Amino acid sequence: EALADLAGSHRVGAELARFVSLSAYGVIGELVTQAGSPADAFGYVARYVRLWDQGVTVEIDVSDGSFAVIYRLLGSGANPSSGAAAAAMLWANANLALLPERAFGVRLRPVLAELACVAVGDAEGIIAEIFGTNVKFGTAGWRLVFERSAALAVSRPVASSALPYLDAYADRELCDVPAIDDIVGAVA
Repeated sequence: EALADLAGSHRVGAELARFVSLSAYGVIGELVTQAGSPADAFGYVARYVRLWDQGVTVEIDVSDGSFAVIYRLLGSGANPSSGAAAAAMLWANANLALLPERAFGVRLRPVLAELACVAVGDAEGIIAEIFGTNVKFGTAGWRLVFERSAALAVSRPVASSALPYLDAYADRELCDVPAIDDIVGAVA
């Protein structure tokens, strides 16, 4: 909260996300750097996000023309509008928006970013730099929509033999992390 207050806005979350490396995400970051495509990379994030934060889900929604990444905070306060919680949500979603560039070296921005926080000033262009030019604030949820054909056009051969090992390791670790979206996980 103090950081958002000092910065004068919850936009600080997006500003700080520009300086995060994929290695900060442990096994998830390693899987993303080994993925064959952005779709695969987002799939790993969706599958293993509980290793990073048990109170979050990431869902992928693919339609004819779009590839959407939906970020959900579980529990009460799931759509913070301002302050520290909104800064944290902007940070997380900015990291998702920057994933194709960090993992594949291509500038692939969302064609639509729905951000459930109140609008922030963007005189420096940081929000547009990260989320693209079609940003809607105050929405019901947090959703990044990429052009499907552009997301699928980016690929690289999976040359690393580490990928199956990392995937198996993450699966084993996930078994030790209870989901909190059901009563058993919440109690655990």
